[in-house]
Amino acid sequence: MTHHSKVRARLLTHASRLFMEQGYRATGISQLISDSGVAKASLYRHFASAAGR
Repeated sequence: MTHHSKVRARLLTHASRLFMEQGYRATGISQLISDSGVAKASLYRHFASAAGR
């Protein structure tokens, strides 16, 4: 698995958990990057919008 794939998988795993626990609207970008340990720039590199790529 490439670094790119690992970061994307980590973001998806943490986002899924947060969405299940709190709901989509209650989960913020700051919380997601803090929880996943991924930089904000990396988040936007992998997901340009809420719809993903």
